[in-house]
Amino acid sequence: MRKYAKILFMFLLVIVLLISSISNVLITYVSAASTDVTREVASQFIQSVDIRTKVGTMPGATLIDTPDLEKDTVPLTFKADQAFQADLALQPDKVTVQKNGALVNGTDIGWTITVNKENVAVNNAVLVDMIPDSQILNELSIRVNGGLPTGSVIDNGSSLSIALGNITTQQVITFTTSLKETALLAALEAGDPSIPVRNTAYLEHDDNETTNVDSPKTVTIPLNILSTSGSYDATTTVNNTKNITWTIVVNEDELAFNNAIIKDTLPAGLTYIAGTATVNGTSVTPVTSGSELTFNLGNITNAVTITYETEIEPARFQTNGSYNFTNEAVLTWDGLTGTGEEKNASVGVGSNFFNKSGAGYNRANGVISWSIDINSENINWAAPTITDSIPSTQQYIQGSARIVDHQGSAYAGGAFNYNTGTSTLRYTFGSAINSRYTITFDTKPANTDNITANFISSSSSHFSNTASISSGTITRNSTGTQSYTSNVLKKDAEGYDLNVAGRKITWKLTVNENGATTPSAPKAGTDPSLYAAIALPNVSIVDTIPAGLTFIPSSVRVLDRNSNPVTGLVTVSGTDVVTFDFNSNITEQYTIYFDTAITDLSKFISQNSTLNNGNFNVKNEATLIHDKTTRSTTDSATQTVSNHIVSKKGIPTTNGNKYIDWVVYLNSNAVNLNQLLDVDRFWLIDNLQAGLELDTTSVELIAYGGAINVPDNLPANGNDGLGAGTPVLLDGSHIVYDATTREFRFNIPNDTIDKAYKLSFRTYVTETVASGSRFSNMINLFGSKDNVAVPIDGAYQSNDSRQVTFLEAGSMGYGNLGKFIVKQADLDDNNVKLSGATFALYDQYANKVQEKVTVNGELEFNRIKYDLPYYVKEVAAPTGYLLSRNASVDGTPTAVTPIGAVVENAIPLTLTASHTPKYLELVFANEEISSTVFISPVSVNFDKKVSAQADVRTTMTLNGNTLTSVANGLTLLTLGTDYTVVGNTVTILKAYLASQSVGTTNLIFTFSGGATQTLAITVSEATPAPGSGSASVPSSTPTPEPEKEIGSTPPPKPFYIDGVNMDVIKALVAKANSVPVVSFKDVPAITPNAKAIGFATKLGIINGYDDGSFRARATITRAEFASMLVRALGLTSEGYPEFKDTQGHWAANAIAALKTIDIAKGYLDGTFKPDQSITRAEIVAMLSEVMNTSFVRNNKFKDVIGHWAEAEIGTLSDMGIVKGTPDGVFRPNANATRYESLLMILRMLNASLDHSLNVE
Repeated sequence: MRKYAKILFMFLLVIVLLISSISNVLITYVSAASTDVTREVASQFIQSVDIRTKVGTMPGATLIDTPDLEKDTVPLTFKADQAFQADLALQPDKVTVQKNGALVNGTDIGWTITVNKENVAVNNAVLVDMIPDSQILNELSIRVNGGLPTGSVIDNGSSLSIALGNITTQQVITFTTSLKETALLAALEAGDPSIPVRNTAYLEHDDNETTNVDSPKTVTIPLNILSTSGSYDATTTVNNTKNITWTIVVNEDELAFNNAIIKDTLPAGLTYIAGTATVNGTSVTPVTSGSELTFNLGNITNAVTITYETEIEPARFQTNGSYNFTNEAVLTWDGLTGTGEEKNASVGVGSNFFNKSGAGYNRANGVISWSIDINSENINWAAPTITDSIPSTQQYIQGSARIVDHQGSAYAGGAFNYNTGTSTLRYTFGSAINSRYTITFDTKPANTDNITANFISSSSSHFSNTASISSGTITRNSTGTQSYTSNVLKKDAEGYDLNVAGRKITWKLTVNENGATTPSAPKAGTDPSLYAAIALPNVSIVDTIPAGLTFIPSSVRVLDRNSNPVTGLVTVSGTDVVTFDFNSNITEQYTIYFDTAITDLSKFISQNSTLNNGNFNVKNEATLIHDKTTRSTTDSATQTVSNHIVSKKGIPTTNGNKYIDWVVYLNSNAVNLNQLLDVDRFWLIDNLQAGLELDTTSVELIAYGGAINVPDNLPANGNDGLGAGTPVLLDGSHIVYDATTREFRFNIPNDTIDKAYKLSFRTYVTETVASGSRFSNMINLFGSKDNVAVPIDGAYQSNDSRQVTFLEAGSMGYGNLGKFIVKQADLDDNNVKLSGATFALYDQYANKVQEKVTVNGELEFNRIKYDLPYYVKEVAAPTGYLLSRNASVDGTPTAVTPIGAVVENAIPLTLTASHTPKYLELVFANEEISSTVFISPVSVNFDKKVSAQADVRTTMTLNGNTLTSVANGLTLLTLGTDYTVVGNTVTILKAYLASQSVGTTNLIFTFSGGATQTLAITVSEATPAPGSGSASVPSSTPTPEPEKEIGSTPPPKPFYIDGVNMDVIKALVAKANSVPVVSFKDVPAITPNAKAIGFATKLGIINGYDDGSFRARATITRAEFASMLVRALGLTSEGYPEFKDTQGHWAANAIAALKTIDIAKGYLDGTFKPDQSITRAEIVAMLSEVMNTSFVRNNKFKDVIGHWAEAEIGTLSDMGIVKGTPDGVFRPNANATRYESLLMILRMLNASLDHSLNVE
């Protein structure tokens, strides 16, 4: 009710706002406990309301309490979509009309109409009642307030009008209507059981106003013109049979019928008893014709009751059976157009003349009891004889036969006789009988095989016995059966012990359950030994222990039927096959308990060679034999072991909350999954459904000291009854989340699962989610061994679903959390709000937890927890703008984080719990992309002398623009042939410059924006003098070369060839060193290749796969390696590939970049074969082309001698870039793996950087 009261309050508040001058409302709310509302959002209660008017004044007091407006309020904005108008003029009270009705006599209906119970002033009141078509108004019955009406009364047949005049008090009008005969006849002919009569009325008053009756009244008239019934008289008549009395009621509704006639046709087996018929108590003689009786009633207006008796033919009681006698009566009258009104009644009669039945079986001694019922209908019979033939499968217990009369007293009017030769038991009555008698006697099975083994009798194996009765010429037989069960061995599973020290299953053997029954007492005159309990001699039980389980001999316990310990009775032997031998005959029930331990722990991870994530069954079977039967008895039991490798549960959500709490149970039986699955690394992945957002601060891991019972469902408070457990310390290496992909990856601490764990976390629903949405999420367990994925995630997965319901208002429902408000404007004009920028929110572990786009210069990051570090980063600038370099937090200028920080180039933020208000405001000012571009240098020299030729480079400052062309006069230079572009560096190739004339060549650079730029190249040619030891100075060179001493050491060659910029490589390495390492599920951190793979991914050389794997052993294609090498060297190309099979290929640009600097050679047929796997020798050849080095053969590897890449392999081996195996093999023609490829590139980079990289 509180919830609805709050909703009503909010609705009324909105109405007040819409019709008043109020423009702003602050509603204070607290939790039920007046503390943190994170878990109590659904029980928020409005504590106070503060209303501020448009003119800025503040009322002197709030409605309930005085709140702290900065701490206890949330802003609410109300927006009216249409005009609101309230008419506050008072309206006159409304008069009402109410109607009621009920049956008053037969089919007459009394009607009551109440007018003006409100006692208001009503003028010129006229009541109009619509008389139903089936009714006739009784005008004399009309009353107003108990008296005759004083105003005019008009009855036109279909309506009644009563003038009430001017009234100021309640008026009560009553009248009656009667059912029309035409309506009655129509209903009878239609077969309707009743007639519904619906009546309505209205009041005309006050200048043609009309008030309808509040609710029309319907009265149902039952059609009671004919009913029949019958009763059975069990008293035996003088004709040795029974009678049935029949009753027919005509015209119970007291209608008028002329020449009414009842015709009654008796069913077969009944005879009318003359002189028994009455009409309204007066004896009459009906007209009889065969089995038909006719009663002429004449003209009737009142109810008529007809009775008469019938006799049941005696033969019906000379056999066993049941009969149903159905008697039908038909009413006709003058004027009837149909066949008449028909009614029937049925009377059931049973006859139990002679019946044999089983009266019980005693499991302890095997005694079968029989019963014979004679003459249960108390018919007169000549002295009967009862004969029972004992079948050969049974043994009659002599002296056990007894006979009692209907009062249970012993009867002495006859004699028993048993013929042992024919196995016939006979009883002869000494005189006629007219009451019930019962004979009982006992037998035993002739064979004990079934009754001393496990046996449940069926219809074909019940004990059976047939008896007969003869009386005069009548002879009848009856066969009785007796079902029975026998249990000498019952196997049960008594439970699994979660204690990991034992992992025990307890088994129970119930032996001779028959002996739990007390033997039936012997009857006087019988042999007592025949009633003694059956003894089972030499009982032996063999129990085969299931594979994977170990029998625990010390656990054996033997109990008697009263649960008392028994010693010395049973001898136990064996381990895999255990035998329990009883040392003496047994007549009672005994129970054996014993334990087995689950020693094959693989049962917890797989069943039938298939990985199993759920419960599993352990089946155990035992067999019992003894000397009393030739049959062996086998029974089995199954113990279900509760087991969950991964089990995800959603905690039931509370109405109003915008979050879902999840719990994931791991390894409930605390086995060592690393050993059992041969896995050295584990992690969980939960791909959250769209609309969910992980709260990375909520992730907790609890370890338990033993096995746990995973609950089927969790209560709303999340208490699973497992206790506190031990919290596991987590950091950013364990919690990995990306808000864009919504993938939550949890890396298991220490990569080990040998305990039972509980992982819990919270997901918020985002602002786009509607109330009532349902979320279902699957979590999978992954594993790897030696960096190779182990396929377990398909089996070890679990999901659950939860629905969220909440009010749609703002951030209510998230709990007591803060927010970051991001605003963005033009740097030069703050009034220009920028849209379309993408900002990301990162947590303390550098997980991207939210990503949003600015709209009208603003966005909000909600659900911010207090006193925790966050980072906000602009990841994409608005169109036409540069990334912001001007940011402030709450008005204070703030610098971005440096390289190497948890999140680089981001604004670090922490919202403290004491901060007022509960948010931080970030303002970003972005600079519009400038149209200014320039190059540097703008003039350079080129010497055409062959030995001095070198490429010419200039660096562009683009300010967001791009280079579109380079031209020499009207001739455009060809990208890739005449020049290359790598980053912002343009290289004019020496081959092009060598073709230019001596003098100045002006190259015009054109950009997408801004003015063109000119690069002036002074071309000269200096030819050395013959025999001279120094170079001549060309006259065209503006700056002469410095003199070189004869015999001096030439400068060292650069490590890489022209076209590879060492500064670019250094910058790439520096950036990579500041990027966090990306982890892969199949590359554990402790493995030898983890360091190289981690640095290569940071450098951007290579990436992993969408499933979180790296697949280090996978082979690599020529195109993939070309892309890796281009990224490692920082090369770019805008040219076109010159190979005929790379056009349109995804790696075309990368291959073109290598071709530009003459690294990608291709094949003689003009192809590159990009999708062909690359060999180790081909990689060596491409790396050799990148470096300035001389190649030598060193015969280091025995399998490369004479190989086409022998020199290159030898040289790179000496440089430490490639390595072979310890036995001197290189495998040059083997396909290279992803790991080998990146490692060769990294070693080359390391060599060029003076071995400053730590990659191995």
